[in-house]
Amino acid sequence: MRSRPVRIASAILFALVIVSPAAVVFAVVWNSPSVAQPAAPIDNEPARLLPAPDAQQGPLPTSAVNVYANTL
Repeated sequence: MRSRPVRIASAILFALVIVSPAAVVFAVVWNSPSVAQPAAPIDNEPARLLPAPDAQQGPLPTSAVNVYANTL
């Protein structure tokens, strides 16, 4: 059996382990600057269209040997 002081010390340590992450999150949120201005200006311009591709269509090159073919 454990003695009473060991139980109390382990209970305090356990409570500290549980509360510490919450204290860190609280400190970060408390010290972060408030958002006073909008994140990004509103974009009222029309969507930009992409130019046509400059590649010409053609046949695929023929390969000499199909290394992935199942010849069994």
